[in-house]
Amino acid sequence: MAALWILFFPCLWSFALSGIAEVPNATLLLFFFGAILMRGAGCIINDMIDQDIDQKVSRTRQRPLACKKLSNKKALVFLVAHLFLALIVLLQFDVFTLYVGIALIPLVVLYPLMKRWIHWPQLFLGMTFNGGVLMAWCAVHQTLSFDVFVLYGAAVLWTLGYDTIYGCQDRDEDSLLGLKSTAILFHQKLKPFLVLCFSSMIVLLSIVGILSSLDWIYYVIIGVVFLGFLWQISSLEEVNKESYLRVFKQQKIIGLFIFLALLAGKY
Repeated sequence: MAALWILFFPCLWSFALSGIAEVPNATLLLFFFGAILMRGAGCIINDMIDQDIDQKVSRTRQRPLACKKLSNKKALVFLVAHLFLALIVLLQFDVFTLYVGIALIPLVVLYPLMKRWIHWPQLFLGMTFNGGVLMAWCAVHQTLSFDVFVLYGAAVLWTLGYDTIYGCQDRDEDSLLGLKSTAILFHQKLKPFLVLCFSSMIVLLSIVGILSSLDWIYYVIIGVVFLGFLWQISSLEEVNKESYLRVFKQQKIIGLFIFLALLAGKY
């Protein structure tokens, strides 16, 4: 559930910045269902491409495709069903939002391959995972503006940070398999790298507040969020993989606080 909420919360950030009181409930529901469907589609694509690798990693070897409990044909059927339903959801919006949604699909397909090519798959995931920020803005305004791109950048940095933490669970095994990630690249400087990611995110969120003339309470809550980040980073333990998963799951709380900050600053 944590992954679903950290996918959906950035959409809510965009709606809050737009003025969520003016967003129809049907639109919110469509985005929630869209988040469920695209998360499912992304997981299926990832598992189909990575099944040979998943068999060799202790945390993932029990996934249905990796342990042969599910065939590739059935997985493909599930994928087509997810994408078809997601297309139905997407068709409920205007043409501009439709084009933005379609433009994001190649990123969903390419993401699982990034760990084979570059050390920054987490950054690519951030660009993919947070497309909902742009789509939610389009659904309200039928256009894009500078402030929503700044919000999108903040969301990308958030994903870069928390997915680096998540990737630390498999860092040693991934390294032996020749895979690449920011968890591997910044192994010796993990905490400074995370501080850089999350502090840069806070800077961008502050710029969003300035551009949108948000009330002072927004900056207070954002400051609390930054303190939360620092506490989370300090709680990470190299020898305790459970600490990485725990902090990853805590990101849904971070997402909620940022949403509440935008609401408070706007209203």
